Amino acid sequence: MLLAGEGAANWALEARLAFPFIGQETENIPEKIPDSYAGAYQLRRSMRPRILTAKPALHQGLGLDIYTQVTSPLRRYTDLLAHQQIRASLRAEAPLGEDELLARLAASERAAIAVQRAERDSRAHWTAVYLAGKEGMTQEGIIMDKRGPHAVVLIPALGMETQTALPRGAEPDPNDAVTLKLSSVRIPECETRWVLC
Repeated sequence: MLLAGEGAANWALEARLAFPFIGQETENIPEKIPDSYAGAYQLRRSMRPRILTAKPALHQGLGLDIYTQVTSPLRRYTDLLAHQQIRASLRAEAPLGEDELLARLAASERAAIAVQRAERDSRAHWTAVYLAGKEGMTQEGIIMDKRGPHAVVLIPALGMETQTALPRGAEPDPNDAVTLKLSSVRIPECETRWVLC
């Protein structure tokens, strides 16, 4: 997949083709990354969203100077757009110009963001429905990060992250195991609240 993406991007650059290149910047990656879940959480938080552009861009997350995605044209519109550009070029037909390519990329990104938002909201809704009436239940959690008086906690059994208030003076370390109690569920708001036991 990576070789196909890098190869297609290099080919499009040599062909001087308007193409959906993908870049990604990283923020400051912590020097010391804990093992296990908390380390993966910190790495994920240091990554920025991908950048779709008609010009080649560095993909720091993959460590590649140039990259695109071309292996899933049935699932991702940007892959299909790349295939259409390649096909037009190979058939000596007129490929899309940069302005039209950018307009299509922008439209597809808006749609993709809407789909991601709908998936996130659906997941939160059905999690709240599942947990409704189970107030008082406990779950094991793992501290991912501390943010002021709150902690981000992963509940592996539910596959969810939540924020909870820390007791005054508590200084948990990443990957510390904690027990959480479900304090409330609000289905219309897709909200569940957990407190440390």
